[in-house]
Amino acid sequence: MAAILKFKNIFASQKDLVGSYRYHHFLNTLPQQKLNEIQLFSESDKMESLLPALYGKRVLFFYDGLHKYIFKKTLTKNPNYLLSYCYTSIKPKQQLEMPYFVMGDLDKMPLRSDFYDVVICPFALQSNLLTPGFIKKACSLLRNGGHLILSLRHPQLEHILFNQNPSETFLSDNSVSSYFGALQAGHVYAEKIIEGCVDNGLKPFFSFETEKDYFAEYKNTPITLLFRGVKYSPKSGA
Repeated sequence: MAAILKFKNIFASQKDLVGSYRYHHFLNTLPQQKLNEIQLFSESDKMESLLPALYGKRVLFFYDGLHKYIFKKTLTKNPNYLLSYCYTSIKPKQQLEMPYFVMGDLDKMPLRSDFYDVVICPFALQSNLLTPGFIKKACSLLRNGGHLILSLRHPQLEHILFNQNPSETFLSDNSVSSYFGALQAGHVYAEKIIEGCVDNGLKPFFSFETEKDYFAEYKNTPITLLFRGVKYSPKSGA
């Protein structure tokens, strides 16, 4: 009888574990602000390596008030012309440091087409804004031979955050393939693609005074996906 009760306890604990797996998952238990910090750190660290030479170039930076580090790195590269397009209602604190500053919506951008040498879209925190319409517009803003730099939340992280609990009816449908389809339609082709993974730079976010070594568990887990593409349209002048 005691053995039967033990078996019942085992099966009951397994059932409870499956039903609440999402809530026992380390990344799902983090406050949203902490998860955002992890993505921001990974995104800024990797995006810096994608920035081309900006001296004498015309640059458009889509700014949300959070990407201060990568924006400052952009400034240090001395672009000839820099437009910071802020697409949120919150004014960035360092507004006075920006040579050019515009606020507006992403679906209504009064910006000149075929003008910019580099368009920077740090969207790891805002992947839901990467609609085919926005990507089409972003591609049209580039001159032929210009570069588009884009970041988004990695599909693996999407899976960890949304597709872990078997009892959930909602599943994340990541649309990375559709993004690349829209980029190709805008004549922007991949030049370099890199992953931002859990590495030593992110170790402080995964190290706590507990028995569980979260860093060892999540090391090399992809967090962000970053893309640098070049526009080449045979119908446009170089």
